[in-house]
Amino acid sequence: MFIPKRHRDWLPEHMKGRPARRCHWCVSGPHRMPELIQVLEGPMRFHFCSETCLHSWQQHRHDVDAVEWLKIPAGIRAEILKQV
Repeated sequence: MFIPKRHRDWLPEHMKGRPARRCHWCVSGPHRMPELIQVLEGPMRFHFCSETCLHSWQQHRHDVDAVEWLKIPAGIRAEILKQV
């Protein structure tokens, strides 16, 4: 009888790894994936915590300063913002 691997290697709910991401624009989080707004654009996938962040990103995404800031990974951006 076939049993899928996810059923064979059972873990209780609190031990399961749940995918979490930070907001692409404001780096708040990490948030669980179903809570975030996902935008697919070309080969990239962007995650936003609210409509406000999404709208702000759409308005400023091509600004030179914003492009340089967004090249830094979200975790490092969050640490920089905590220090400021």
